[in-house]
Amino acid sequence: MKNKKLVIISIVVIGILIALGIFLLLKNNNSEDILVSKEYFVKFSGGVGEVTYHAYVYETDSETKKYKYVLTTATTKSWGSSEWDEKTNKEGFAKNMEEVVDIAKEHGCGYVIYHDNNYSLEEFLKVFNEK
Repeated sequence: MKNKKLVIISIVVIGILIALGIFLLLKNNNSEDILVSKEYFVKFSGGVGEVTYHAYVYETDSETKKYKYVLTTATTKSWGSSEWDEKTNKEGFAKNMEEVVDIAKEHGCGYVIYHDNNYSLEEFLKVFNEK
Protein backbone atom coordinates (compact mmCIF):
# COMPACT_ATOMS: atom_id res chain seq x y z
CA MET A 1 0.00 0.00 0.00
CA LYS A 2 2.89 2.35 0.78
CA ASN A 3 4.40 1.75 -2.66
CA LYS A 4 1.09 2.57 -4.36
CA LYS A 5 0.81 5.89 -2.48
CA LEU A 6 4.43 6.72 -3.33
CA VAL A 7 3.81 6.02 -7.03
CA ILE A 8 0.68 8.20 -7.04
CA ILE A 9 2.45 11.06 -5.26
CA SER A 10 5.39 10.79 -7.68
CA ILE A 11 3.07 10.91 -10.71
CA VAL A 12 1.27 13.96 -9.34
CA VAL A 13 4.55 15.79 -8.59
CA ILE A 14 5.96 14.98 -12.04
CA GLY A 15 2.71 16.17 -13.66
CA ILE A 16 2.85 19.46 -11.75
CA LEU A 17 6.50 20.01 -12.72
CA ILE A 18 5.75 19.32 -16.39
CA ALA A 19 2.77 21.69 -16.33
CA LEU A 20 4.87 24.40 -14.66
CA GLY A 21 7.62 23.96 -17.26
CA ILE A 22 5.13 24.27 -20.14
CA PHE A 23 3.58 27.37 -18.53
CA LEU A 24 6.97 29.07 -18.15
CA LEU A 25 7.97 28.19 -21.71
CA LEU A 26 4.75 29.62 -23.14
CA LYS A 27 4.93 32.69 -20.91
CA ASN A 28 8.45 33.54 -22.10
CA ASN A 29 7.51 33.09 -25.76
CA ASN A 30 4.53 35.47 -25.66
CA SER A 31 6.63 38.65 -25.69
CA GLU A 32 9.01 39.82 -28.33
CA ASP A 33 12.63 40.48 -27.55
CA ILE A 34 13.29 44.00 -26.39
CA LEU A 35 13.34 46.56 -29.21
CA VAL A 36 14.92 49.40 -27.25
CA SER A 37 17.94 51.20 -28.64
CA LYS A 38 20.14 53.53 -26.63
CA GLU A 39 19.13 56.62 -28.67
CA TYR A 40 16.01 57.31 -26.58
CA PHE A 41 15.89 60.80 -25.11
CA VAL A 42 13.17 60.29 -22.50
CA LYS A 43 12.48 57.27 -20.30
CA PHE A 44 9.21 56.89 -18.40
CA SER A 45 9.16 54.35 -15.56
CA GLY A 46 6.83 52.93 -12.94
CA GLY A 47 5.91 49.77 -11.06
CA VAL A 48 7.17 48.29 -7.81
CA GLY A 49 9.14 45.33 -6.56
CA GLU A 50 9.59 42.52 -9.04
CA VAL A 51 7.76 44.22 -11.95
CA THR A 52 8.50 47.60 -13.54
CA TYR A 53 7.08 49.35 -16.59
CA HIS A 54 9.00 51.55 -19.02
CA ALA A 55 8.31 53.73 -22.04
CA TYR A 56 11.31 54.74 -24.13
CA VAL A 57 10.79 57.75 -26.39
CA TYR A 58 12.63 58.70 -29.59
CA GLU A 59 12.29 61.76 -31.83
CA THR A 60 11.44 61.14 -35.49
CA ASP A 61 11.69 63.28 -38.62
CA SER A 62 7.94 63.14 -39.25
CA GLU A 63 5.62 66.05 -38.42
CA THR A 64 2.57 63.81 -37.96
CA LYS A 65 4.40 61.07 -36.03
CA LYS A 66 6.86 63.21 -34.10
CA TYR A 67 7.67 60.65 -31.36
CA LYS A 68 8.20 56.90 -31.44
CA TYR A 69 7.65 55.03 -28.17
CA VAL A 70 8.47 51.50 -27.05
CA LEU A 71 6.57 50.12 -24.03
CA THR A 72 8.28 47.39 -22.02
CA THR A 73 7.73 45.36 -18.87
CA ALA A 74 10.72 44.27 -16.79
CA THR A 75 10.57 41.42 -14.28
CA THR A 76 13.27 39.94 -12.12
CA LYS A 77 14.59 36.61 -13.35
CA SER A 78 13.61 35.07 -10.02
CA TRP A 79 12.24 36.31 -6.72
CA GLY A 80 14.77 38.61 -5.07
CA SER A 81 17.13 38.53 -8.05
CA SER A 82 19.06 41.61 -9.16
CA GLU A 83 18.91 40.38 -12.77
CA TRP A 84 16.04 41.58 -14.96
CA ASP A 85 14.29 40.36 -18.10
CA GLU A 86 12.76 43.20 -20.12
CA LYS A 87 10.20 42.41 -22.81
CA THR A 88 8.61 44.69 -25.38
CA ASN A 89 4.83 45.02 -25.04
CA LYS A 90 4.05 47.54 -27.74
CA GLU A 91 5.58 50.20 -29.93
CA GLY A 92 3.97 53.04 -31.81
CA PHE A 93 4.02 56.71 -32.72
CA ALA A 94 2.54 59.84 -31.15
CA LYS A 95 2.03 63.32 -32.57
CA ASN A 96 2.95 65.19 -29.37
CA MET A 97 4.47 64.68 -25.94
CA GLU A 98 1.10 64.96 -24.17
CA GLU A 99 -0.05 61.88 -26.07
CA VAL A 100 3.16 60.04 -25.12
CA VAL A 101 2.61 60.92 -21.44
CA ASP A 102 -0.96 59.58 -21.59
CA ILE A 103 0.24 56.32 -23.20
CA ALA A 104 3.05 55.92 -20.65
CA LYS A 105 0.67 56.63 -17.75
CA GLU A 106 -1.80 54.05 -19.06
CA HIS A 107 1.08 51.54 -19.29
CA GLY A 108 1.86 52.02 -15.57
CA CYS A 109 4.59 54.68 -15.65
CA GLY A 110 4.50 57.38 -12.96
CA TYR A 111 7.77 59.29 -13.33
CA VAL A 112 10.18 60.42 -16.02
CA ILE A 113 13.95 60.42 -16.40
CA TYR A 114 14.89 63.36 -18.63
CA HIS A 115 18.41 64.83 -18.87
CA ASP A 116 19.43 62.70 -15.86
CA ASN A 117 16.70 64.24 -13.66
CA ASN A 118 13.57 62.57 -12.27
CA TYR A 119 10.21 64.30 -12.74
CA SER A 120 6.59 63.48 -12.11
CA LEU A 121 4.58 63.26 -15.33
CA GLU A 122 3.12 66.73 -14.76
CA GLU A 123 6.49 68.30 -13.89
CA PHE A 124 8.04 66.75 -16.98
CA LEU A 125 5.43 68.24 -19.30
CA LYS A 126 6.07 71.70 -17.84
CA VAL A 127 9.86 71.35 -18.21
CA PHE A 128 9.57 69.81 -21.68
CA ASN A 129 7.18 72.45 -23.01
CA GLU A 130 9.42 75.25 -21.74
CA LYS A 131 12.41 74.12 -23.79
